[in-house]
Amino acid sequence: MRHAGSPDYLLLTDADIVHAPENVAGLVGRAERGGYDLVSYMATLHCQSAAERTLIPAFVFFFFLLYPPKWGTGAAGGCMLIRRAALERIGGIAAIRGELIDDCALAAAVRHSGGKVWLGLSRETLSIRPYRTFAELMAQVMAKAERFGHRQHVHLTWLAVRQHGAAAAIKLVSDGIQRTARYQGAPQKYNATVSRAWVELVGHHAAASGTADFDAFASQHPALLDKRLLARFYRPATLSSRPARTGWVEPDLTPFPWQQR
Repeated sequence: MRHAGSPDYLLLTDADIVHAPENVAGLVGRAERGGYDLVSYMATLHCQSAAERTLIPAFVFFFFLLYPPKWGTGAAGGCMLIRRAALERIGGIAAIRGELIDDCALAAAVRHSGGKVWLGLSRETLSIRPYRTFAELMAQVMAKAERFGHRQHVHLTWLAVRQHGAAAAIKLVSDGIQRTARYQGAPQKYNATVSRAWVELVGHHAAASGTADFDAFASQHPALLDKRLLARFYRPATLSSRPARTGWVEPDLTPFPWQQR
């Protein structure tokens, strides 16, 4: 580093990552020896519950299947070190604003600008964020289902709302669905507005329902089992737009029931 105002490298990390004392020095050494512009560690993920032990290894496997380290195409957002000059060359963080998989988008931008990328595993870089909440809700739903369809999506959302409240369920369900789409190699399938809208709708009806049984709840509100329900509130072009896919867009056909009062 030269001085605090103009470092040679910038560390980009998540709040749940615990770094070993030699972490940054190791990344800098890797970048210097290999002439890399972006180096990152795939952190050791929180993997203690039964659901986590089932899902997390599968995520890591498919991630490296999509982004083999020897190809130099991917990055792990929990722990990334980038040359300041390389970040400036691609236009800064603004270059990946709005990207669903921002870490791999950053790696692609660096490579397209002529830079080199390195990705590796680290046992000393630890994620302490538990994934069990969404994973366990998913396991509970799938215990009696052969496939994850729309009914299972509504069931999972209903459980999340009942256990965490609608506000917390929006983030829980949305983050979980986004991660699932990403694990499956289809991040483009995630739609932020669609995910939140379903939580809002299920939460609205759950608040007025006195039942603790999902089948009874579904019988009381059969419209929720129609996956085309959002078409009552949104134009198709609105839901397929980039603002809807990456953020929240209000209904543009008719307001939600609680907005009509």
